[in-house]
Amino acid sequence: MFMWPSVGLIEGSSLVLATVLFIAFFIGLSSGQKDLRIKIFLILFSVFLIKFKPGLSFEDFAFFSSGMLGILLQKYLIFKPYLSLIISIVASIILLHILLFLF
Repeated sequence: MFMWPSVGLIEGSSLVLATVLFIAFFIGLSSGQKDLRIKIFLILFSVFLIKFKPGLSFEDFAFFSSGMLGILLQKYLIFKPYLSLIISIVASIILLHILLFLF
């Protein structure tokens, strides 16, 4: 039986995702946008901190993939850095909501 995720779960994970992308943005400013491994580790660490279910679940994958979208958008968008941060946070939260509601 299909069950919709609870609204509190999505709001909480959206806030964590926005915070992780904000921290990754400042890590990128200090390291010159070169160290992608630290940003990936930051997302993986946050996935395992806010475990949705025991073991690996689709929600964990959705959070990781939307976080990676945000980090890649921060890296490859050609706008000013703060505008790229806003666009990446909005795009990754929209992707997270789409993945958690549709699948």
